[in-house]
Amino acid sequence: MPYSRCLVTILLIAWCAPAGAASPSENSFKKEGFKRLNGGQIPQAFAGKRFTDEVHMADDYKPDGSMQGMSMGKKHINKWAISKDQLCVTDNFGEICYAVWKKGTAVRLVVGDIERVNSRRWDTKR
Repeated sequence: MPYSRCLVTILLIAWCAPAGAASPSENSFKKEGFKRLNGGQIPQAFAGKRFTDEVHMADDYKPDGSMQGMSMGKKHINKWAISKDQLCVTDNFGEICYAVWKKGTAVRLVVGDIERVNSRRWDTKR
């Protein structure tokens, strides 16, 4: 299939998808037993907790909306807040907001249809 025809097909599929339809990642997360947290549940899940992948990053979410952590060996201090059922993190580059999916101690942060962070460990802060 020529490139232009393939692109048109992809755009038509995206355009024709019903509004409010579940994204592919949303469907797969639900099948895996993950539940999407709402704006009231997110602070309860994050405040006073450490979020880490046990290798590259670890962030301590403080109840006052600040967060301190380490990413790829560099310390950082950022801010977090809740907006429209999403966790929003503000750093030196700006703000990014995530849908939060949780299953037991596993947490997935998703922007649009792209999983950005997958935590294998969710600890109460020590």
